[in-house]
Amino acid sequence: MASLIKKAIILIFMLGFFVVTAKYGLYLATAFSVPALLLWAFLHRYIEKWEFRELLKQYAVMIDNIYEHSQFPGDREVRSRARRHRELLRESGNPERITVHELYFQDGEHCNESWEEFERRIEAFRMEDRRKHHKKISEESRDWYIDHALKQH
Repeated sequence: MASLIKKAIILIFMLGFFVVTAKYGLYLATAFSVPALLLWAFLHRYIEKWEFRELLKQYAVMIDNIYEHSQFPGDREVRSRARRHRELLRESGNPERITVHELYFQDGEHCNESWEEFERRIEAFRMEDRRKHHKKISEESRDWYIDHALKQH
């Protein structure tokens, strides 16, 4: 939603600039652009805060573990992306004990794996961990699990 609003604001600004240029000339259009740019700076900050609040809302209700892994061979951002997930979980106040798993290409005993083997290993790990996680949370509170995980009311 926020990205749609950003696009609409940019489109309105551009149309306004072209209309003012066509009707009154470039000098007045330049004068028009200064307050428009100031307004954009204010709205941009507001929209960024709005997007961040929406992101925190998503993290606040998460119940599944998060799996951060190498996106390509040589990916050096896995740890920073995992750290970002942990920060967002903490800031959102998520009451669940969600684990952020970090999976690295050619890590440890898998130092000779191919990319295809790595993708299979990720998927196998993800499926097994998710199975164990859902079994555990369904056993802790069956009613909560039915209401929140299965969304049955």
